[in-house]
Amino acid sequence: MIKNQDLLWTVPTFLLSQLRQMNLASIQKPFNLSRTTSRLLRKKNKNDRNQLTELCEGVIRVHAPLNTKVSMAIQLDEQTTAKDITSRFQPEI
Repeated sequence: MIKNQDLLWTVPTFLLSQLRQMNLASIQKPFNLSRTTSRLLRKKNKNDRNQLTELCEGVIRVHAPLNTKVSMAIQLDEQTTAKDITSRFQPEI
């Protein structure tokens, strides 16, 4: 292995040509985005961001995607506990 050290570190020409072809193909490929992808990538409106930050002091927004209600704004006071908040998301049987 010591004798053929230079040979071990050379990259075969067929591999280089294949990489060049793949690179050229990816560059020349038209940049088409599906409708859903373009919706995800576009910038969000500033109004949407402002609505999230307009919560009053003492109000939190709770996100619980695994429960029946996904998101809820909750007014906090001194007696509010975590159990009170989680009970609002539990389905009533």
